[in-house]
Order: sequence, then C-alpha cells, then structure tokens
Amino acid sequence: MQKFLPELVFHQDEPIADPVCVPLYYVSKLARETGTIVVQVGEGADEIFAGYDWFRKYLMHLRNVLASGAKAAGFRAPVAGRDREAADGGFLQ
Repeated sequence: MQKFLPELVFHQDEPIADPVCVPLYYVSKLARETGTIVVQVGEGADEIFAGYDWFRKYLMHLRNVLASGAKAAGFRAPVAGRDREAADGGFLQ
C-alpha cells in the first residue's frame, strides 16, 4: 500500500482525507487498463436534495418564476377539497 501512495497523492493534486480515494484509485486504474478513458463518479445527493445553499435559492427562484408565469397565463394550482377532480387528476370520482 505504501508503494502506490506517492502516485495517489500526485493524482489527487491536493490533500484529501476521504478514505474512498484508495478503492477509487484501484477502480480507476483497472478501468484505464481495460480501455476506459473517462469515469465519472459521485452521488449527486447534494443537488438532488438541494444540499447547496445557492442551489436551494435557484430552485426557489425557478419556482417563483414558473408560478408567476403560470398565473399570468391564467392557470391556477388545484386545491384539495375545492378542486378535487383537478387535484387528483380526475381519477377519484
């Protein structure tokens, strides 16, 4: 393990204390040896669950823009109880 650490540090390009970099190194090396040139990794959970503050602000802005555009076009959001047919897509009769 000590043999590959200098190479791993070189490829990291910065200090990273995430232990997943060790198996990821070997997976990436194996992928390259079998002809794969690009491997993308990541969970994407930060974006999916609005983990970044700027992304959350963007989603709120987008929601407001879409809501005002829909209102200007004459659409209204269905309200449960008042618009039962619209709220459930007309499936509950």
